[in-house]
Amino acid sequence: MSSAAWITSLSCSSLVIESSKETSISVIFQWLRFIFLCPCPQRALFSAVDLLFLLTLVCFAVYKLYSRFSGGSSDINKPLIRSNRAMHRTSIWFKLSLIVTVVLASFYTIICILAFSRISQEPWKQVDGIFWLVQAITHAVIAILIIHEKKLEAVNHPLSLRIYWIANFVIISLFTASGIIRVVSVETNQNQILRLDDIVSLVSSPLSVLLLLVAIRGSTGITVTRQPEPVMDEGEAKLYGPLLSKSNISGMLQLLWYRRPFGSG
Repeated sequence: MSSAAWITSLSCSSLVIESSKETSISVIFQWLRFIFLCPCPQRALFSAVDLLFLLTLVCFAVYKLYSRFSGGSSDINKPLIRSNRAMHRTSIWFKLSLIVTVVLASFYTIICILAFSRISQEPWKQVDGIFWLVQAITHAVIAILIIHEKKLEAVNHPLSLRIYWIANFVIISLFTASGIIRVVSVETNQNQILRLDDIVSLVSSPLSVLLLLVAIRGSTGITVTRQPEPVMDEGEAKLYGPLLSKSNISGMLQLLWYRRPFGSG
């Protein structure tokens, strides 16, 4: 096997590792090279990170639903209408994280369609298509999560999302490193699938850097300001003080009773 064959092999088998007459350090180096820089293990590693992140979100959503239904209706004591209005402002960091995620989701969706529509009977076609499908779904879910953060008035991104962005940057960097090695050491008759990988890596790499900065910063870029509640003057406080000192329901009934016209039954 040539010295550059391992970087272009689409096989998921470890046979690309040449362990004969090699020292233990060299074998370990070849294993690390196979796991982190070969196309098939890279896809397996990337998909595992995505699936673990999606599983974390599903478990969290199930936990929140369970807590809501098992904890009783705790919202019954909350007012139906808030007395102060919240004003939401989003900085460039919120817009940046949302736009980059939407771009990546759209980009991966196009690559997924191209992978499944490729005229090929090789098993790698299905593997490649499923890999890009997982990428597209993951980033679409992240885009929905970022939009939902504004509704929840979240100040910081969830820790799981920040960890995913950091891991995503590391793995895309590995894809980029593999692409650079292929460009330097492989002849021009490179596999079209791997050439597409290199293009995707070059596009995704700067975007992953932006998401890495967002993950390190942690803040969503959402600022919430509320208008102060109206304050009653001294005359209104004396007039409505007895009503406000009691419960809302009894106070409302008293107010309606005082406003009944004289002479009614």
